[in-house]
Amino acid sequence: MTWRVNYRDIVRVPPGKLRGSVYSLVRRSSQCTAFSEDAMSVCDMGRQVFVPTAFYKGNKVAIKSIKKARIELTRPLLLELKRLKDLHHDHLVRFYGACIDQPDICFLLTEYCPKGSLQDILENDQFKLDWMFRYSLMHDIVKGMSYIHASEIKSHGSLKSSNCVVDSRFVLKIADFGLRSLRQSEDSCSGSDSYASWRKLLWTAPELLRMRHPPAEGTQRGDVYSFAIIVHEIVTRQGPFYLGDQNLGPKEIVEGVRNGSKCLRPTTELPCEEEVTSLMRRCWAEDPADRPDFTTLKATIRRLNKDNESNNILDNLLTRMEQYANNLEALVEERTADYLEEKRKCEELLYQLLPKSVASQLIMG
Repeated sequence: MTWRVNYRDIVRVPPGKLRGSVYSLVRRSSQCTAFSEDAMSVCDMGRQVFVPTAFYKGNKVAIKSIKKARIELTRPLLLELKRLKDLHHDHLVRFYGACIDQPDICFLLTEYCPKGSLQDILENDQFKLDWMFRYSLMHDIVKGMSYIHASEIKSHGSLKSSNCVVDSRFVLKIADFGLRSLRQSEDSCSGSDSYASWRKLLWTAPELLRMRHPPAEGTQRGDVYSFAIIVHEIVTRQGPFYLGDQNLGPKEIVEGVRNGSKCLRPTTELPCEEEVTSLMRRCWAEDPADRPDFTTLKATIRRLNKDNESNNILDNLLTRMEQYANNLEALVEERTADYLEEKRKCEELLYQLLPKSVASQLIMG
């Protein structure tokens, strides 16, 4: 029962609280004596918070609420909770535990990654991604998935860009794996014919879409198909299943993929290396047996990223941080230029309204 979390140990972060208030709130908890000032900086006003968060034993954690009238702690569920608690890998979100003290609700506590999901980053036009960065993101997914497939969890079952999250050091980590029996009831709450429900299926392999009752934990070959859709997202930055000139809604796309005769797939006329396009085609092959496994994919992406791939973790980290700093500098320059242009327009307007000497004195304060 090492996974079990006491509700009293969870210190919720009220949204919109000032840093000092949150700091004192956390300090008041006897469990939270060992945490750094740096860890608190993610509570600053103006910083985007992507998921509900809290502090648990000094660590900032993401909280996922699962509304169930009753959770039956069967032996398979207990074993899975323990496996998740014992699972540690650089490219998997750490599972801190579950809280089942509250009636009608269960809290899953996982590592909080302040940069948000891969989907958030790809949809943010202000964020520039060069090819080294893109290959690094792909490589991180492959390494994390390779570990999951080799572990007792076996497969993810719901891999998509929204559950690939990025930490403060720009390392991508995979989230929402395992505990399918709990998560499945949460997923089924949304209306089956809603836009959001169809959109969630854009990453799902055709053979799983055709099953009346697909396995909740998915399949390893199905995960490879999902990875191909994510790679396409990273390359195009146009959202999942970009079809170029074709304008189809999620429901039409899912029906097209499910219908084997159509064999609908995203556009492959892309501004990238032929090897990346070939990798995607192999991964979303109609026959699951034709898709490569993640061990093969790891070697392929390492070859694509050979100029920037180093076995030294520090070298990789420094390169990523340098890239991030350069990106920030470019954003600051762009914002400064916008500000100066607006300032110039305001001054021009002022000079048109008032005599120049009066306007100059006003500007000078």
